[in-house]
Amino acid sequence: MSTESAMAALAALPEDQRNLLSLVSVEDLTYAEAAKTLNILIGTVMSRLARRRERLQHALDGD
Repeated sequence: MSTESAMAALAALPEDQRNLLSLVSVEDLTYAEAAKTLNILIGTVMSRLARRRERLQHALDGD
């Protein structure tokens, strides 16, 4: 997987999904910190991240 394909797959996600992934994966916030930043429950962060990562993986796989 090239950096370009990963960036394109990330860019294809809706903004709210990119924001959450960026907070945790790029800015290295904990789930608790991301939840506080977005004013949502930590369980919501966890479930949303699982779905976003799955969606991103499907995009990278070409599904």
